[in-house]
Amino acid sequence: MEAKPNIQPETALHEEGRALGAFIIGRPVDVEFVNRYTAAHAHLFREPPARGDAAVLALAISRPLLLPFLAAASGLVRRESILHKKSLLMAAILEASPRYADEFLPRPTRPFRLAIILAWTGLVTAFQVAIGVPILLLVGKRS
Repeated sequence: MEAKPNIQPETALHEEGRALGAFIIGRPVDVEFVNRYTAAHAHLFREPPARGDAAVLALAISRPLLLPFLAAASGLVRRESILHKKSLLMAAILEASPRYADEFLPRPTRPFRLAIILAWTGLVTAFQVAIGVPILLLVGKRS
């Protein structure tokens, strides 16, 4: 009889880790980092989140297109939200890895190009917050 490989069953937490990793890096992350996320999660998030927080997180994970909007809004108006905290956890895991560290390191950029990048980033973030805050407030209140 063949021994089956030790494969962890897919859980909502794995889906959450994959979604947050892809959001932060801009592409799918290796399963190793999803597993690190689930292990760290077990130690850091022992209490269940508030209903509103859980609803926002569930919406963000189930609708990845909304994730940037909800994350931007959470970072601005609800820094203690579970979505913001979990995003920071995944970012820390990825940044601490040699495989993804370059994604977080600054690159040499000429001043004019830097100004364009900063202006564009500001506009995109303002747009994300403008869309995300009403969704965040609506979903948080409904739950």
